[in-house]
Amino acid sequence: MPAVRVRQWAKHVGQGILWMAEGVETLVWLTGAVLAGSMVYAYVHSGDPLHPLIYLGPMLGYVYFATPAILIKQGLLEKCFPQGADIAYAQGVVLAGTTAFCIGALNFGVSAGLSLGRRIRLTEQLRRGIRRLSFLIG
Repeated sequence: MPAVRVRQWAKHVGQGILWMAEGVETLVWLTGAVLAGSMVYAYVHSGDPLHPLIYLGPMLGYVYFATPAILIKQGLLEKCFPQGADIAYAQGVVLAGTTAFCIGALNFGVSAGLSLGRRIRLTEQLRRGIRRLSFLIG
């Protein structure tokens, strides 16, 4: 009788680990989707190739999406971390942090076609002074 219980328990634990691996994989893909969607949204709505998400998005994507996806595909997460709850929690925190960063970065910026010259009126003397200062600074 105890052997049957041990087998049932092992089967239950194995299903839990499999479910956690699938949950982590889902969280990793959601993180990648948030980053990709935010980058596209930032470029379409701002038209700015130097928007923070355009150059920080690929770096975040490599660290928080590509690397975990490769580790999951190779099966290294299950080998190195047998308790998937820790990884699921960590990836959930990564997803929440990445989403918060993207929302914050999307709320900042200048919309396409908006020129600062229309809002700020500079006198000719001030323009010359700023130009000289720019040459001086380099």
